[in-house]
Amino acid sequence: MQDHLKVALASAIDQHIKSTGMNSAEASKIAGVNPSRMSKIRQSKLAGVSSDALAEMMHRFGFKLNAGYAEGEYQFDFYKY
Repeated sequence: MQDHLKVALASAIDQHIKSTGMNSAEASKIAGVNPSRMSKIRQSKLAGVSSDALAEMMHRFGFKLNAGYAEGEYQFDFYKY
């Protein structure tokens, strides 16, 4: 589940940044990471990045995570609070 969650979180972060039109510097500042780390996350280069850190970034962007397991696969939904 850990890898699935990390990929889902990184993808959601990237989609949020694209949908809002913010640049990497703005996104990095909000997420509390340096631009190099944000770039790696957006490229799904997640070695050394914990799911907890990614979840915290999503929280800083104003999202909550709903996770579940159904029909043999993990399901992750993100919603704005």
